[in-house]
Amino acid sequence: MFEATIRPVQARSSPNPEIEIEYYVKNTQDRNFLFIGYVLDFKINGVTVGNVSDFLSYDAPSKNVITFNQKFSVAPHVFDAIEKSRNHGDVQLTSFVKVLYLDTQFDEKMGYSYPRTDRLNTASHKLSQGEWIKLISEMGYTKHKIFEIPYPDTPQLPEFENIMKALEAAQGLLYEGKNEEVVSKCRTVLEQFRSILRDEEKKAKIDAKIDERCLGEQGNDSKSKRIHSIFTKVYNFHNIGPHYPYHVSREDAEMSLVMCMSLLRYYGVQLDKLTRDE
Repeated sequence: MFEATIRPVQARSSPNPEIEIEYYVKNTQDRNFLFIGYVLDFKINGVTVGNVSDFLSYDAPSKNVITFNQKFSVAPHVFDAIEKSRNHGDVQLTSFVKVLYLDTQFDEKMGYSYPRTDRLNTASHKLSQGEWIKLISEMGYTKHKIFEIPYPDTPQLPEFENIMKALEAAQGLLYEGKNEEVVSKCRTVLEQFRSILRDEEKKAKIDAKIDERCLGEQGNDSKSKRIHSIFTKVYNFHNIGPHYPYHVSREDAEMSLVMCMSLLRYYGVQLDKLTRDE
């Protein structure tokens, strides 16, 4: 009786990540109907994104198509489940639609119809990996945060701005499933940041800022030394990408990106404090 198709219209990041879906419902009958409500179950790669229901009033003339839009919030844990399910491949949007309708034509025997429901065909739409990456970028997942870690502050330093661009590129590579390239790009990020730490005067100021109000235990390394030791070990971990015949898994790439982002977030805060003090 009715046929449904869907397509994504747009995505946005503010105030929360969401995707907007456009629904097309065709009346295939030789009768006119009035849509008075609907129920939608929307999934991406089998992951439930939302269930909504609403009342409305749409004329559905014979053989005509009606169009309506619905927005769905894509929470971080939902996004993460979708990413795991797609496994670096294409994405399938699926929606199950049920409509509540009235037959508006008078029947001499039956009179006017009572409200009826019809479960429509399963509407689906396939997105290529590139189209999906564009949508998640519009939702803000490639620029604002990943794994719920706050995005690093960007001190007013030209070198740090370039580092952040490289970090964004690494995050884009993760979404494309290029695990080895993620690790290599993160190594580049850390190498660029090491050049800042090689400036002894600047490093001394950073260490002093880290150790403020932190006396530490006598005979043990200071807080700044311990953090620099972590930085060095993380840097050495990234040798698995370019120098050794290791298999780099998705989990390796995720850990690489999270460690880089955490360290740059931490050091970025210290550098930002220094630039504001000067």
